[in-house]
Amino acid sequence: MKMVRGFAAAVMVALLAACGGGGSGGSSSEQSPAPVVKFCPDEATPIPAKGTTFCPFVNISAPSTLGSVDPQTFLQGLTVQFDGGLDPGSIMKNVVLWEGAVDTGTSVAGTTSLAAGNRDLTFVPTQRLAYGQSFVLVMNLTDSVGRPVSSTIPFTTTAMVCADNAVWSNPATFSDVYRDCVADVGIQTQVDPTFNTVQDDTCVVTVGTPLTSACKAYMANGTMLLANTSIVVGGHAVMWAVYSGTDKSDNFVLLDVNDSSNPVPVATFVSPAPLKNITGNATGMFARTTDGKGSQLTVNSSSNIVWTCVLGC
Repeated sequence: MKMVRGFAAAVMVALLAACGGGGSGGSSSEQSPAPVVKFCPDEATPIPAKGTTFCPFVNISAPSTLGSVDPQTFLQGLTVQFDGGLDPGSIMKNVVLWEGAVDTGTSVAGTTSLAAGNRDLTFVPTQRLAYGQSFVLVMNLTDSVGRPVSSTIPFTTTAMVCADNAVWSNPATFSDVYRDCVADVGIQTQVDPTFNTVQDDTCVVTVGTPLTSACKAYMANGTMLLANTSIVVGGHAVMWAVYSGTDKSDNFVLLDVNDSSNPVPVATFVSPAPLKNITGNATGMFARTTDGKGSQLTVNSSSNIVWTCVLGC
C-alpha cells in the first residue's frame, strides 16, 4: 500500500510540473512586446528595411512662391511649411536671411523657431526690413532622420512711398542715398510711436561719429523721419533725423550731410514730451508734443540744440 501511495505522489508531482507548478509560475504562452515601428519624416511611411535613405524626401509645401512683401507685415515673420519633420537642432545658425546676394550681402538679424510637429519653420526679423530691396531666405537643414534639406526663398520688399498725406502734409521726397523719405522745409510730418520706434538697441548715435550701418538701416526701413532745414552748422548743411528709442523717448539728431553717404551727428536732443508732429524750417525745427505745446528747436553758437516753448506754454 505504501508503494501505491508513493507512486501516486510521484505522478501528481509530474503533472504539476507539466502544468507550470499549479499556475504560480509564468506561462510559456506569453507573447513578446510588439516591435516599435519607426516612421519616416512624413510620419506616415514606416522606415524601410533598406534604411532611412529610402524615406520620402522632405520638401517645402508652402509658400510655393513669394513675390513682393510689405516690410511692416514681414516684421511678424515668414512661416515656411514642409511636408515632413525637421531636426530642431539643425535650425541654429543654418537659417539666414540675406539682404542682397547670398554670402556677400548683409545678413539680417532674427530668430527661427519650429512648430506643427517640426514641419513649420518661422523666421522673425529683429528689425523691419528695408524697403525696395531684394532678399533671400537660405535654409540648410536636416530632416528628422538626418538627411540634408536645403532650400532658398527669394523675394523683394515693396518700394517706400513718400506721398502719404496721413504722414506728410505734402509729399516728401525719396532720397536714394539715405534710402528714406525726406520732408522738405515747411512740410509737417506726423510722428507715429508704433512705426517710428526702433526695434532694437543696435543703433547708437554718437556726436562726431558717422552713422553706423545699423542706424542707416533704420533710415532704410522708414523708422527714422528725415526733415530738411535751412540752417548751417560748422559751414555745412544739416538735416534733422527724428525717432523714438526703445525707452519710448523721442530723439532729435542734427546730421551734417556734407558727405551725404556718411551723415555725421553734430547735436542730439531728447524731447521733454512725446512728439505729435515735426516741421523743419529756416531756423531749425518746430515740434508739437502730445501735451498740446508747440516748441522751436534752434542751434546755438556751441552747436547745442536749444528747445524753446512758443505755443501753449
